[in-house]
Amino acid sequence: MEAATSRTGLVYDVRMEEHKMELVSWHPEQPDRIRLPWEALEKGGYTKRCHVIQSGNLVLLADANS
Repeated sequence: MEAATSRTGLVYDVRMEEHKMELVSWHPEQPDRIRLPWEALEKGGYTKRCHVIQSGNLVLLADANS
């Protein structure tokens, strides 16, 4: 019997950084809330070890499982 292999997937799209509340500076939805964790994942090498899923592909995967 072959051992099953699996990979952790990371979903990221730079368009997520466009979601911000310019009129309310204290609002938690700021580009850094998405960008900074992603940069930390890159720095730690996780984006090379995990399967990076483009957000457009995520819709296709969801449709395939319907």
